[in-house]
Amino acid sequence: MSGATLKDLQLNIEPGFTVLAVRRGGGYLYRPRGQVRLVAGDEVIASGPEEGQSLLAAMFGWQLVEDDEGDDQLVPNG
Repeated sequence: MSGATLKDLQLNIEPGFTVLAVRRGGGYLYRPRGQVRLVAGDEVIASGPEEGQSLLAAMFGWQLVEDDEGDDQLVPNG
């Protein structure tokens, strides 16, 4: 995703999905606009309905896996 803008990613996965911030180098870009270009190491912090979580995780190379307590955990694909 490095080099892509938030607009390029079309993160309107589900109604109500919102990118809250981008964590970059120990700081945060709050309420980022579509023109924010992601760089290697950025973490996208989003909020939205459960229905879109798996798709969002997959876009960034992660998957949701249920742990022993029934909670979802993010783990890298592969």
